[in-house]
Amino acid sequence: MKLTIEKIKDQKEIEVVIKCNQENELVNEIKHALTYYQVGLVCKKDDQFFQLNPQDIYYIDALGHQVFVYTKKEVYNIDQKLYQLESLLAQTPFLRVNKSTIVNTKKIVKFKSFINGRMEARLDNDDRIMISRLYVPKLKEKLGGQNT
Repeated sequence: MKLTIEKIKDQKEIEVVIKCNQENELVNEIKHALTYYQVGLVCKKDDQFFQLNPQDIYYIDALGHQVFVYTKKEVYNIDQKLYQLESLLAQTPFLRVNKSTIVNTKKIVKFKSFINGRMEARLDNDDRIMISRLYVPKLKEKLGGQNT
């Protein structure tokens, strides 16, 4: 694979062009990875609506019938259900880690394992997220580790 970056002075937005002789698994993985930067979530806070970029979101948590989106310092409401967000963010670094939480794996800085098979993830804003033992293998797979 060859990567070329071309700086154009008057270019208003980033344009990504994939040149290949056929669309294969690697090309599809690259396309899916780029969706992380294209998806936007419309959230609400104090009766105002905001478009959030996924790279600014740390985790999404459901409490009762409400779903909250957490950034480094702010908390927003979102009208979508957790399963809808899980599907929307499936090709991004986001992963469901327990019954009520989806986490941005890019924000995880370290883990702590517990005897019962669960784990705790510490995010770069010092928030801690519990990872259910059922989701630990999926997390390892998402992060490129061995699923044993």
